[in-house]
Amino acid sequence: MEGTKRCRSDSFHDLHNTDDRKKQLTATQNSDSSKNITQFKDLANELIYEIFEYLDYYYVYKGFFNLNIRLHSLLMQSTLPLKINLFTMSQTTFHRYNQDIILPNTHRIHTLRIPNHFMFDHDTLALSQKIFLQTLVLENIESYYLDDLLDQFTLLLQLSSLTIIAINAIDNKSSIYQKIFRLPSMKYCKVLLGDLYSEDILPYAINDHSPIEHLIIVDRINPQQLNSLLSYVPHLRRLRVDLTQQDGYKAPNIPYYTLKNLTHASLKLHHYITYIELQELLINSFPFVEVLHISAMSEALDANEWKRLISMHLLDLRIFDVFFTLMLSSDAEKIAFDEQVNLFRSSFWIERQWFFDYRLRQTEYSQGRFLYSINRYRRKDYELSYQLNDTICGNETRDVFKSVDHVEIGNEKVIEKFNDYFPNATKLTIKRDFCAAFYRSIPTNLDRILSLQKLQTLIIKRNDLSLLKLIELLTYTPNLHRLTFRTMPLYNESKISIEQNETFQSISKTNCLIYVTYQQSCTLEEVELLVMLFPRLQHLAINTQLDNVEPILQFLLKENNENTRDLALFSLIYANRPWFDHLDRLFMLKTLPQQCKATYMYPHLFVCW
Repeated sequence: MEGTKRCRSDSFHDLHNTDDRKKQLTATQNSDSSKNITQFKDLANELIYEIFEYLDYYYVYKGFFNLNIRLHSLLMQSTLPLKINLFTMSQTTFHRYNQDIILPNTHRIHTLRIPNHFMFDHDTLALSQKIFLQTLVLENIESYYLDDLLDQFTLLLQLSSLTIIAINAIDNKSSIYQKIFRLPSMKYCKVLLGDLYSEDILPYAINDHSPIEHLIIVDRINPQQLNSLLSYVPHLRRLRVDLTQQDGYKAPNIPYYTLKNLTHASLKLHHYITYIELQELLINSFPFVEVLHISAMSEALDANEWKRLISMHLLDLRIFDVFFTLMLSSDAEKIAFDEQVNLFRSSFWIERQWFFDYRLRQTEYSQGRFLYSINRYRRKDYELSYQLNDTICGNETRDVFKSVDHVEIGNEKVIEKFNDYFPNATKLTIKRDFCAAFYRSIPTNLDRILSLQKLQTLIIKRNDLSLLKLIELLTYTPNLHRLTFRTMPLYNESKISIEQNETFQSISKTNCLIYVTYQQSCTLEEVELLVMLFPRLQHLAINTQLDNVEPILQFLLKENNENTRDLALFSLIYANRPWFDHLDRLFMLKTLPQQCKATYMYPHLFVCW
């Protein structure tokens, strides 16, 4: 949505000339003064405010703040709540926006999203002063800020929704959790505190209870950590968590905490989580669950055990959505899997309208098998790869999965066999196993299963896709704002001939891409082509050699370069500490055209200006 919205805002001044966006406003026919409103300046204030609601507020500010006195007054005198999204913008742009809009309207800011917190000065943001803040999203935040920030957040008495995505791993996660649970009005919380596994366990809560009702923990934690954590959230209604266990870990005896209000649980099970542990958790902590999502390895695949557990202990369960993964190497294991498939076809499952499907993945040494719920209309992600089997208890009709947002496709053969449709998919991943000929038939192959026009994120994992083929692909995806790709061989095409290519020139004028990641080692010439092809870029991430960093930065920071006017963040996806030291010396010597700030978070190196 973000990419589409920004493209729409850039052409906002042409709104009255666009047939599919205008509304013809006509006064009473009998009135002599009746006329059609065809100009934006003639709209009522209420309608203008309503239009602003559909736009990112920065683009409202950019388009109208200095346009005329009336619109300037409408922006500054409004009492309506503000949603501020500090997307990837330069320091100069931020300071101007901060002075003109954020600081004078602190009392109006109800929602604040900071996708790259490390880009902004900690004191300038002054989060603790935004006392009317209700929703706060902090992404890519450096861990050493969190302790202090969470202490300040206790002053934000209306803060009810908090998302924290740390850019680096945090050692003492328990301290962070405790401070979050002390926030007085919190209802929704999502946290990712880095992938550093820790066995640190919160003390079991006695009186420190949080009002949180919806909790998402992206970090992997063990069942004992979860047990103690749940004691802090007695009002919890929805939970999503990844569970893991270290081999040989001797778990302390921590009592289970029964969540009487929990109705939705989503559990992803990783290493060494046994079915017994899962069963005890469900019986003791989630006995009233109504919607259960489980993603697990082979040990949890036992139809009879699930039948017993559900019929005896999970009496309120109405949605059972599972995805079981098994890697089989012997004939006995394959036979056992087939027996489980048959057991999941019994009347117990059919009566509850719970049906299952399975597919195969063949490797050189083993065979992967997946058993999962056929009610995939609830899923956000859908993978098409390898061999699809006939649906168990299914049919051959064309199903429409409206909930699916991300589609992953393994190869072109699976598309030929696939009969379903994803009308709302906005993210597409194309894996490595596609043949080169596939890209010549994208409209007929992919448009059959999803709308290319709606795609906003595209990830291409194939290694030999040429730049010209990539450009052809972009002609079918006009609303993309995120692109990740591995290679772009020129195949004897010169830089000048590519720049003069009509499709290249057309795409450069119309595409909406603002985030591009190029994973192969990149040269200055390729960077020049990329910024020419994507002149609205805000963040460019590449892999390159250390010797290329200075000339690439010299080019990107060059003044009066229209193709880099929106670019504010450059990152190296594979770097080490000496690279950061090298950049630091460049900044000290002032050899670059602009003042920059570098942040190193292994293995990434970020440069903003």
